[in-house]
Amino acid sequence: MKSPAGLRIAGIRPAERNEWDRACLNCEYATFFHTPAWVDLFAKTTGGAMAPATEAITFSDGLSAILPLARRRYLGGLVRLYWSMPAHTFGGWISEHPLTAEHARLLAGHLGKLQDLQWRENPYDPALASIALPRAHRDFTHTVDLSGGISAVEDRFDYAHRKAVRKAVASGVTVAETELFEEWESYFSLYEASRARWKERRIARGGGYPHSLFTAIYESRNEGRKLWLARVNGIPAAGILCFYWNCHAVAWLGAGKAEYFMYRPNNLLYEYAIRHAAGQGYRWFDCNPSAGLRGVIEFKEHLGAVSRQSRVVEKKTALRRAAERVRSLFR
Repeated sequence: MKSPAGLRIAGIRPAERNEWDRACLNCEYATFFHTPAWVDLFAKTTGGAMAPATEAITFSDGLSAILPLARRRYLGGLVRLYWSMPAHTFGGWISEHPLTAEHARLLAGHLGKLQDLQWRENPYDPALASIALPRAHRDFTHTVDLSGGISAVEDRFDYAHRKAVRKAVASGVTVAETELFEEWESYFSLYEASRARWKERRIARGGGYPHSLFTAIYESRNEGRKLWLARVNGIPAAGILCFYWNCHAVAWLGAGKAEYFMYRPNNLLYEYAIRHAAGQGYRWFDCNPSAGLRGVIEFKEHLGAVSRQSRVVEKKTALRRAAERVRSLFR
């Protein structure tokens, strides 16, 4: 599809909820992280400090896009940080129409004008990959291609993964989806144990996610979320919280206790989640970015996952930097 000469953004306005929902449903590269439901969870658990700021954008050629955004206010509103999207997840625009590289360039330029911005590139947007993103630093996610079905996925599991799965099965590890609140509580305990381990290794980022967020996700009863738990002798040992939308399944947050790692619960856990996604007809199973951790990257590669570009743009005003320094002193 060729862009018309002189293409420009013709209009920008706040997006209506119904058109945001519609764009999410009809855009093949939209993920759960682009949906109103994702922003709602953070609005609820921040007491409204974070709120939707999504825009509807029209172009001079008559096409349009939705730019999902969340805005969080600090210092009585003096600092307004825009997230695309919350929790460092995939952001950027979505559209019911195929957009060209020129549309993407205009949208990236518009998004980049925000003073305080946290934006992670959506690696599934076909028009964005070739666009330069000023101020971006390189990053990537790991994705398992499910298009060939379960048999093709199995063929890409490597020897190390297969061996780990055999050990997990021989050790009595079991995996299942759960909707029991007490098991969601167990998952949060696993997350806290993981946070403590990450802090010891100095790889923890920020203050972590509060218990209220996990409770809100559980209470949402959204069909687009599943909690998978691996158990060793009936005891929760590891878990992943997955989100599902259109063609995309993603393991958003994995957690586990180190004392059970010898039984390889994570290998069986991810294999179950990947097999489920393939069986349900999803196109991608996304393992999420790995924070540059070599061991995590290798684990995902053993699953047959390959890297996809997911650059990060972060802009900070001097006022925001000062506010972050103050908060760190009281943390």
